[in-house]
Amino acid sequence: MKGVIFDMDGTIVDNMMIHHRIWQSKLNEMGLDFTLEETMEKAHGVNIEFLGRFFGDRYSTEELEKYASEKESEY
Repeated sequence: MKGVIFDMDGTIVDNMMIHHRIWQSKLNEMGLDFTLEETMEKAHGVNIEFLGRFFGDRYSTEELEKYASEKESEY
């Protein structure tokens, strides 16, 4: 083996718009009607942490983890 590519996200492939569009859909499903621009501005960082910022105690930690996992599966 001569080399290994270990992190293509944002390095080799510009995939951020895919993340933004999936988050916009998921947040809408959860009750936040963000525009794509709002999603791009606000939905970043560790999934479970920013979901906690958006929703406070509206959802349990388990529910937030489920939504974050669903988003990653869709991605």
